[in-house]
Amino acid sequence: MNETTKNKKAMYMEFQTGAYTVQLLIAPEGERAGSIVPLVIYRRRVSADSPKSQWKGYAAATKSLAGQTVDSKSAALNIGKMRVSHIDSLLKQLETRGYKLVNQPFVVDFTQEDLADTCALKTPYKVLNRVLKSRAYLGFAELPKVSAK
Repeated sequence: MNETTKNKKAMYMEFQTGAYTVQLLIAPEGERAGSIVPLVIYRRRVSADSPKSQWKGYAAATKSLAGQTVDSKSAALNIGKMRVSHIDSLLKQLETRGYKLVNQPFVVDFTQEDLADTCALKTPYKVLNRVLKSRAYLGFAELPKVSAK
Protein backbone atom coordinates (compact mmCIF):
# COMPACT_ATOMS: atom_id res chain seq x y z
CA MET A 1 0.00 0.00 0.00
CA ASN A 2 1.53 3.34 -0.96
CA GLU A 3 1.43 6.54 1.07
CA THR A 4 -1.55 8.04 -0.77
CA THR A 5 -3.86 5.08 -0.03
CA LYS A 6 -3.01 4.55 3.64
CA ASN A 7 -5.62 5.50 6.20
CA LYS A 8 -4.66 8.44 8.35
CA LYS A 9 -5.82 9.28 11.87
CA ALA A 10 -8.20 12.00 13.02
CA MET A 11 -8.29 13.15 16.66
CA TYR A 12 -11.51 13.70 18.61
CA MET A 13 -11.84 15.89 21.71
CA GLU A 14 -14.85 16.90 23.78
CA PHE A 15 -15.26 19.86 26.13
CA GLN A 16 -18.08 20.83 28.50
CA THR A 17 -19.24 23.81 30.48
CA GLY A 18 -22.65 23.91 32.12
CA ALA A 19 -25.25 22.62 29.66
CA TYR A 20 -23.01 22.94 26.59
CA THR A 21 -20.76 20.35 24.96
CA VAL A 22 -18.24 21.27 22.25
CA GLN A 23 -17.06 18.45 20.02
CA LEU A 24 -13.89 18.76 17.93
CA LEU A 25 -12.56 16.45 15.25
CA ILE A 26 -9.15 17.34 13.84
CA ALA A 27 -8.88 15.78 10.38
CA PRO A 28 -5.41 15.34 8.89
CA GLU A 29 -4.20 16.93 5.71
CA GLY A 30 -3.59 14.72 2.73
CA GLU A 31 -3.49 14.42 -1.00
CA ARG A 32 -6.47 13.48 -3.14
CA ALA A 33 -6.43 13.18 -6.94
CA GLY A 34 -3.38 15.42 -7.17
CA SER A 35 -4.88 18.10 -4.91
CA ILE A 36 -3.66 18.95 -1.43
CA VAL A 37 -6.42 18.74 1.17
CA PRO A 38 -5.58 20.96 4.19
CA LEU A 39 -5.95 20.01 7.84
CA VAL A 40 -9.57 20.67 8.85
CA ILE A 41 -11.12 21.11 12.29
CA TYR A 42 -14.74 19.98 12.43
CA ARG A 43 -16.60 21.52 15.35
CA ARG A 44 -20.06 21.73 16.83
CA ARG A 45 -21.68 22.83 20.09
CA VAL A 46 -24.62 20.83 21.39
CA SER A 47 -27.04 21.37 24.26
CA ALA A 48 -30.55 20.30 25.25
CA ASP A 49 -31.87 23.28 23.25
CA SER A 50 -29.85 22.38 20.12
CA PRO A 51 -28.97 18.69 20.33
CA LYS A 52 -28.58 18.23 16.58
CA SER A 53 -26.31 21.16 15.89
CA GLN A 54 -24.53 20.84 12.53
CA TRP A 55 -20.81 20.17 12.23
CA LYS A 56 -18.83 23.03 10.69
CA GLY A 57 -15.42 22.63 9.11
CA TYR A 58 -12.57 25.12 9.42
CA ALA A 59 -9.59 24.52 7.13
CA ALA A 60 -6.05 25.41 8.13
CA ALA A 61 -5.11 28.77 6.70
CA THR A 62 -1.51 27.82 6.08
CA LYS A 63 -0.12 26.33 2.88
CA SER A 64 0.00 22.54 2.96
CA LEU A 65 3.40 20.86 3.10
CA ALA A 66 2.20 17.31 2.35
CA GLY A 67 4.80 15.36 0.41
CA GLN A 68 7.57 17.93 0.88
CA THR A 69 10.90 17.24 2.58
CA VAL A 70 12.05 19.42 5.47
CA ASP A 71 15.83 19.80 5.68
CA SER A 72 16.39 20.65 9.37
CA LYS A 73 14.94 19.98 12.79
CA SER A 74 14.37 23.68 13.51
CA ALA A 75 12.53 24.13 10.19
CA ALA A 76 10.34 21.14 11.04
CA LEU A 77 9.55 22.58 14.49
CA ASN A 78 8.67 25.97 13.00
CA ILE A 79 6.42 24.36 10.41
CA GLY A 80 4.77 22.27 13.15
CA LYS A 81 4.07 25.37 15.24
CA MET A 82 2.61 27.15 12.23
CA ARG A 83 0.38 24.14 11.40
CA VAL A 84 -1.20 23.93 14.86
CA SER A 85 -1.40 27.61 15.80
CA HIS A 86 -5.13 27.82 14.93
CA ILE A 87 -5.81 24.71 17.04
CA ASP A 88 -3.91 26.29 19.93
CA SER A 89 -5.94 29.51 19.72
CA LEU A 90 -9.21 27.52 19.61
CA LEU A 91 -8.25 25.51 22.71
CA LYS A 92 -7.27 28.70 24.57
CA GLN A 93 -10.62 30.25 23.61
CA LEU A 94 -12.48 27.23 25.02
CA GLU A 95 -10.46 27.42 28.24
CA THR A 96 -11.18 31.15 28.60
CA ARG A 97 -14.90 30.42 28.29
CA GLY A 98 -14.74 27.82 31.07
CA TYR A 99 -14.86 24.64 28.99
CA LYS A 100 -13.14 21.59 30.47
CA LEU A 101 -11.82 18.56 28.58
CA VAL A 102 -14.07 15.50 29.03
CA ASN A 103 -12.28 12.14 29.16
CA GLN A 104 -9.19 11.52 27.05
CA PRO A 105 -8.98 12.58 23.41
CA PHE A 106 -8.89 9.61 21.05
CA VAL A 107 -8.05 8.87 17.44
CA VAL A 108 -10.12 7.17 14.74
CA ASP A 109 -9.25 6.04 11.23
CA PHE A 110 -9.59 8.70 8.57
CA THR A 111 -10.05 6.91 5.25
CA GLN A 112 -9.54 7.99 1.67
CA GLU A 113 -13.34 8.28 1.41
CA ASP A 114 -13.32 10.71 4.36
CA LEU A 115 -10.53 12.64 2.65
CA ALA A 116 -12.60 12.78 -0.56
CA ASP A 117 -15.53 14.26 1.40
CA THR A 118 -13.22 16.84 2.98
CA CYS A 119 -11.78 17.68 -0.44
CA ALA A 120 -15.32 18.19 -1.79
CA LEU A 121 -16.12 20.49 1.18
CA LYS A 122 -18.58 17.94 2.60
CA THR A 123 -18.79 16.83 6.22
CA PRO A 124 -17.23 13.34 6.45
CA TYR A 125 -20.17 11.59 8.15
CA LYS A 126 -18.62 8.12 8.07
CA VAL A 127 -15.75 9.20 10.33
CA LEU A 128 -18.25 10.98 12.57
CA ASN A 129 -20.17 7.70 12.91
CA ARG A 130 -16.91 6.01 13.94
CA VAL A 131 -16.45 8.77 16.53
CA LEU A 132 -19.96 8.18 17.95
CA LYS A 133 -19.32 4.43 18.23
CA SER A 134 -15.96 5.07 19.91
CA ARG A 135 -17.53 7.55 22.35
CA ALA A 136 -20.04 4.90 23.46
CA TYR A 137 -17.36 2.22 23.78
CA LEU A 138 -15.06 4.51 25.79
CA GLY A 139 -17.80 5.50 28.25
CA PHE A 140 -18.44 9.12 27.26
CA ALA A 141 -21.72 10.53 28.56
CA GLU A 142 -24.65 10.57 26.18
CA LEU A 143 -25.10 13.76 24.23
CA PRO A 144 -28.24 15.81 24.90
CA LYS A 145 -31.44 14.56 23.28
CA VAL A 146 -34.27 16.64 21.87
CA SER A 147 -36.17 17.96 24.89
CA ALA A 148 -39.93 17.48 25.04
CA LYS A 149 -41.77 20.77 25.11
